Amino acid sequence: MRTTLLLTLALCLASLSSFAQKADTAVVTKFANRSISIGLLVNDLEASKHFYIDLLGLVETRRFPIDEDFGTRSGLSDGVPFEVFIVKPEGADEATEIKLVQFKNPLNQQADGPIQGSNGVRYMTLFVEDVMAVVERLKADGIELEGECPLKLGNGADFVVVKDPDGVFVELIGRGE
Repeated sequence: MRTTLLLTLALCLASLSSFAQKADTAVVTKFANRSISIGLLVNDLEASKHFYIDLLGLVETRRFPIDEDFGTRSGLSDGVPFEVFIVKPEGADEATEIKLVQFKNPLNQQADGPIQGSNGVRYMTLFVEDVMAVVERLKADGIELEGECPLKLGNGADFVVVKDPDGVFVELIGRGE
């Protein structure tokens, strides 16, 4: 019994040592900026700006063009120029940026069905202070809530899901009335 106990202890220590070595060799990237930017290709830039700015309350932080040369050299667009329009929560310097991009000849492909219906960016979550105020703006604009929303989460927060003009699911979480 004592031998079994010692052998088990030795194996545990060896496993911990192996785990510690792996943790010491884990890749650590030091990011220059703590925010993340996500690009959404949209079919109608004006409709998307209306949705994200006028209805959800994000603000334009900047915009910039990508010319033919950079589009080619970067591998982003095979030389097709485009403009990047960036929105995010006001005053939140380190918040995730949403880059809205429309090409002159959009694909006119709207995501369909639930989030597992296709790969890629299918949904995002925005944490807002007053979910129901946003819901009122959305409903006044004819935007329907998904499922049986609004729902109450276990922590008492309200949870709402809507779709943007291109079918991307947007979760809104925050306090209600």
